Amino acid sequence: MFNETLRLSNSVTIPTLGLGTWLLDDGQAEQAVGDAVSLGYRHIDTAQAYQNEAGVGKGIRSCGVAREELFITTKVAAEAKNYAAAAHSIDESLAKLGLDYIDLLIIHSPQPWKEFREENRYFQENKDVWKAMEDAYTDGKVKAIGLSNFLQDDIDNILESCEIKPMVNQILAHVSNTPLALIEYCQKNGILIEAYSPIAHGAILDHAELKAIAEKYGVSVAQLSLRYDIQLGLVVIPKTANPEHMRVNAELDFVISDADMEILKKIEPIQNYGEHSFFPVFGGKMAKHQEVKAGVIFPAGEKNEAFAQYFTGQSYLKTLVADPKVNVGVGNVTFEPGCRNNWHIHRGGFQVLLVTGGEGWYQEEGKPAQSLKAGDVIVTHDGVKHWHGATQDSWFEHIAVTAGTPEWLEPVANEDYDNL
Repeated sequence: MFNETLRLSNSVTIPTLGLGTWLLDDGQAEQAVGDAVSLGYRHIDTAQAYQNEAGVGKGIRSCGVAREELFITTKVAAEAKNYAAAAHSIDESLAKLGLDYIDLLIIHSPQPWKEFREENRYFQENKDVWKAMEDAYTDGKVKAIGLSNFLQDDIDNILESCEIKPMVNQILAHVSNTPLALIEYCQKNGILIEAYSPIAHGAILDHAELKAIAEKYGVSVAQLSLRYDIQLGLVVIPKTANPEHMRVNAELDFVISDADMEILKKIEPIQNYGEHSFFPVFGGKMAKHQEVKAGVIFPAGEKNEAFAQYFTGQSYLKTLVADPKVNVGVGNVTFEPGCRNNWHIHRGGFQVLLVTGGEGWYQEEGKPAQSLKAGDVIVTHDGVKHWHGATQDSWFEHIAVTAGTPEWLEPVANEDYDNL
C-alpha cells in the first residue's frame, strides 16, 4: 500500500494517495470508504455537490479505524457564493458527515457550475466565502482550507486580502492535460496541488503510447498516470468503487525516469472525455435539471439494460406496474442529456407520457418535434411512428403508461437530433 504523505503550509500532514467519491451515491460511498480503509487508504475526498457526505460519514464510523487516523476532505458547493451560505454549508457538512471536524475544506469552484470559466469571475463573492472558511478554521471546525479549480488570477484575488493563505488547490491534472504553469505558480506560493481525475476519468486507459510506457515498467496505464502526478509533487485522488481498482491504484512502488517524465509531459493533449465530456471541468457545460437524476416523483431506476439496444445514450427504468392481470405497464423513465429512444410504433395499444422533470423532445413521423417540460402530457395512438428523449443539455424524466407491443425501428438520425 502506497502510504507516503506530504505536508501542507500549516504543517498538517496529508496522505499523497486518496480515494475520490464523485458520482457515488450514499450506499456506494459508504461501502467504498470501508473497502478503501481496509486496504490501507486513509484519505477520503467528498463534496457537498456529490450528495454522499452522509454515506461517507457512515463509512468512516464503521470502518474500524480511529477518526484521527483519517484525512477527510469536503468542498463548499460552487453555488454558495456569500458568507452566510458558505458558513451554513460548513455546519451542514459536519452534521451530514457526523464529524467534529473536517481535515480539509475547499471551495469547489470559483464560479457556479453553470457559469464555469465564463465572464463573471465572482472575485468579491469568493473573498466572502473565503472569510467564512477562515472563521471555520479559526473555530477549529476544519484543520486546513483550500481551493479547487482556481486559476492564477482567482488565487491572486484571494491572496491579496486573506488572513490565512490557501493551503491546497485541487485541479484537473493528468497525463495529456497537465497545467504545468498553474502547478508551478501554486507550488511557489506554498499551495499544494491535488489532482482529481488523475486517470482522466478513464479516457486515457487505451492510449497506445501510454500503454507502451506502462509496459516498460510492468504497470498499468492507471498506475503510470498516478505515479506521474505524484512525481510532479501532487496529491492524487482516483475515484473508484471497485476494491480491486483501489488495490491496484495503491501499488505505486516504482519510479518513472526523468526522460519518460518529459515524454509524458508532452503527450498530445486530450481531445475529449467520452461520455463525461459534458461536465464543466472537462470542458463541457453543466447539464440542466441535475435534480432529475435522483427521480422527481418516483426514484430513478437502474440502467435500462433490457432496452439499451433501442436507445442512443443512457436511460434508467424504474418499473412501477408490471401486473399480468392489468393490460398496461407503468414505468418511470429517466434520460441522461442527449439520450433518446429509436423511432418505434406501439402495436395493438397506446402510450401516455406524463412528463415529471427536465426538458425533452417528442416527435411523430411527418410532424415537427415538440418540446417537453414538467407537466406536459403526450398521448401516442396505436400505429403511430414516433420517438422521445432528452434535449442535448438537460436530464429528462417521464412516467410512461404503455399498452400493446412496441415495434422498434431505426435510431433518430444524429443530424436531425442535433438540429432540433
